[in-house]
Amino acid sequence: MKNLEIENKYLLKYNKALDFIKKYPIIQKKEISQAYIQYSKNCIKRIRKSDDSYFFTIKKGSGRVREETEREITKREYEKLLKKRVGKVIRKSRYLFKIDDFLYELDIFKGELKGLAFLEIEFETKEQQDSFKLPDILKDIVIKDVSEEKNYTNSSLAITSDRKTNLKKIFSLIDKKEDKFHFKTPKSIKIGDFLKIYLYIYLKLLKKYALKVSKGDDNEDLHQFRVNIRRIRSLIFTHKEIIEKDIYKKLSLSFKKIAQKSNYKRDIDVFLEYLNANYEDTLDDLKSELQKARDIETKAIKSMIDSDEFSSALFDLKIFIEDDKYFYINELSSLETKYFGYQKIKKLFKKVKKEIKKLDKDTPLENFHKVRIKIKKLRYLTETFSSFGKYKKMIKMIKKFQEDFGNLNDKANQINIIKHYINSHKSTSSLEELLKKIEAEEKQIKVKICS
Repeated sequence: MKNLEIENKYLLKYNKALDFIKKYPIIQKKEISQAYIQYSKNCIKRIRKSDDSYFFTIKKGSGRVREETEREITKREYEKLLKKRVGKVIRKSRYLFKIDDFLYELDIFKGELKGLAFLEIEFETKEQQDSFKLPDILKDIVIKDVSEEKNYTNSSLAITSDRKTNLKKIFSLIDKKEDKFHFKTPKSIKIGDFLKIYLYIYLKLLKKYALKVSKGDDNEDLHQFRVNIRRIRSLIFTHKEIIEKDIYKKLSLSFKKIAQKSNYKRDIDVFLEYLNANYEDTLDDLKSELQKARDIETKAIKSMIDSDEFSSALFDLKIFIEDDKYFYINELSSLETKYFGYQKIKKLFKKVKKEIKKLDKDTPLENFHKVRIKIKKLRYLTETFSSFGKYKKMIKMIKKFQEDFGNLNDKANQINIIKHYINSHKSTSSLEELLKKIEAEEKQIKVKICS
């Protein structure tokens, strides 16, 4: 049944609430356990056990008036859905009583939330709600009206963390480390704080390798430079719903541009390594052209690292990370990290597997490329959240996917480089033979992925 839930909600003084229910005539007492299987800004899906009855509820909207749909379910359905819950199970005793023909529900929480007490009253119309005044007998036990405060909803209490993280102290510890700082993740930490900590780590590493790339010409330094750009982009993308919209767009676009400017040199390096390993004494003209292109790209990357555009991107990210007023993130940033991470990884892994199954040897390369990008994001996501779950098996599978899709992408790039060279230079039998060989290798990798 679908209807509007029109209610007021009050935070109570715990001990005075306990005294009240001992003295005031109670109509009914219920023992309630409830959990949430979906949480978003506009839709909440809840399961509840109330004494010996079970219910599935969908709530849409927020504040004092929400749309609610509820149906009764079986114990078996409840237990099955309980395994899919997001966050902790909330347990509370509910006491029902009447004052002036209004029915009140007073909740005394148990377990982790012991010490919390709320009072709720539902109305039949908005007009009735607007004219309501709290009875004098209840004013002494009420702390404040929390009807419009999302942090006091049951769903937020189930999946958010109250733990305060000293970010400045953690940042200081990270700064003292020469290499990657191993952050020992607390069991309970807000996703907004977790995001900032890992962005700080990856930003520190990015700066380190940017300096090395600007002063030298080591392929491994460029690789690590690119890895940390991808880590930052992956974190920004997978946490976009908690980041303020404008800052998300700005950071996302800035680091995308930086990543793209290092792509071609990496492609040339891989191809030169392939040619030197397989054609040591031939194709000298092609290798010479590639080396010239590599030198140009090396200078371009160093110039990019020294540019205002690169400095501005790093500065914007630093401002976002060090914003202690949480101006750039929304209320979803208080979600428990382990629940957020689990849901993200589960959803993306399921999507990746589904999209891989759709591929076959005749599928356009563009589709393989799109899946490859998702695989990269999934890998960095699982590695970042690995302290919250046993993802070793998944990471191993993801690395295998990434290797195969990466090899396919390399072959596609090499084919494009050869064709471009043939179009701008005189074609030779050696080049045609090389092109056929790499095209055959590309097809073999496609078959391997799709088998």
